[in-house]
Amino acid sequence: AGNVTFGNANAADTSATFSAAGAYTLRLTASANALTASDDVVVTVNAASTVGTERMGINVAKVYGWGSQIPFVDAFKQSRPWISANADGTSSNTGVVVPVDALGYPLEIPYSNGIDPPQIVRTTMLDVDSGTYPAGTYTLIFAGNGTITLASNANGTFNQTGGENTYTFTVTTPTTSGMQLRITRSDRTDPVRNIRVIMPGYVGTYMTQPFYPPFVSKLTGFGVIRFMEWIRTNGNDRLVTWSDRVGTDHVSQAGPKGASFDYAIQLSNTVGADPWLTIPHRADNGFITELARQVKRDLSPQRK
Repeated sequence: AGNVTFGNANAADTSATFSAAGAYTLRLTASANALTASDDVVVTVNAASTVGTERMGINVAKVYGWGSQIPFVDAFKQSRPWISANADGTSSNTGVVVPVDALGYPLEIPYSNGIDPPQIVRTTMLDVDSGTYPAGTYTLIFAGNGTITLASNANGTFNQTGGENTYTFTVTTPTTSGMQLRITRSDRTDPVRNIRVIMPGYVGTYMTQPFYPPFVSKLTGFGVIRFMEWIRTNGNDRLVTWSDRVGTDHVSQAGPKGASFDYAIQLSNTVGADPWLTIPHRADNGFITELARQVKRDLSPQRK
């Protein structure tokens, strides 16, 4: 199989170094006066594991709708923050604050504050550099009583009166314009929520395997992933208590609070790398304690 090098072949206690994996037969011989005896032992040497031995680390960027980094197969997870617009089309960016629920979905559309014209909301996703996102048949899923309209690289109007329904639409030629999604109607008693826009080929796996395979492939081989930008640690004064954090069910991972710690841990497990998690400066002791508990519970035992 290879060669064996002993630290001191004549010593009663020594070390052995093997040049390659395989099965080796080692013989111990002892002599005393005219007597000589020997005994053989077979040693199996396994190939050295390379998993986790590469300690070079890499940063992951903030989740942006317009960045070249595409982390998720659910494109809506990297949608931009909502932009309010007049429902009659007279203004596409009014700056009117539309009330949202704890997960970031509008409570009612059209929304009227009694001063400005009734408002709808819109967002954009995958307006990435050079239009480098996949063409094909996408799947739109949402719950509630309302209407969603798609524009730019996608087209279609999807109206439903309740429940959760699934629709498909086609992106023929991806460009830097990405896809625009508008909520033009959302009933306040059953508002539009839990929106998903699944890339072609992933509708059957997006819930258990949320990460875009080319993104995972680029990270594979690194020993550490640093999530400072992912979490938007620098200058993030919005995360104080544990309840302030972004979860996996939030409307988007591209908001000012940063992306989810849950996804940071899951991505580390998927890639096989140790997570370097950074804590926002205003996080209280309870936040830090709960994060430590989550890491202990969810991070693979092979990671640290």
